[in-house]
Amino acid sequence: MVLCVGGRLIVSFKPPEFLVQAAKDALDDVAANQYSHTRGRLRLRQALCDAYSPYFGRKLDPETVCSLNRSVLMERKL
Repeated sequence: MVLCVGGRLIVSFKPPEFLVQAAKDALDDVAANQYSHTRGRLRLRQALCDAYSPYFGRKLDPETVCSLNRSVLMERKL
């Protein structure tokens, strides 16, 4: 049975076992549940520096030029 209460669906049955198992597997995967480095992931910073280098007319170094904070590219030193 499915009820709609205040625009929210409320189901009165157990979810399928494959869905429950997938959720458990995702929570058990330590690599997927870790905090990112405070400067952001290196691969993403490298990709952003590669994309923005032409705009600055020089190669940007992800270790010294950019960091990620709430998905925003922040300039530290140019």
